[in-house]
Amino acid sequence: MDKDDICSALGRVEGLLGRVEGLLMEFRKLSAFPDSSKMQSWLKGGLAVLAAACTYLCKGIYEK
Repeated sequence: MDKDDICSALGRVEGLLGRVEGLLMEFRKLSAFPDSSKMQSWLKGGLAVLAAACTYLCKGIYEK
């Protein structure tokens, strides 16, 4: 290995460490989200609306 190869490898390692640091910062932000029960209720409501829309569309298809 010559000097250029070592510098290149160190540059790649530095880039990877930057990505890892960014991911760790994103994990810290997860605690700032609202509590899971609120998120779960929103998801349940959204799923209920989606199910109702699919039922309405399927009802129209099969009523012929």
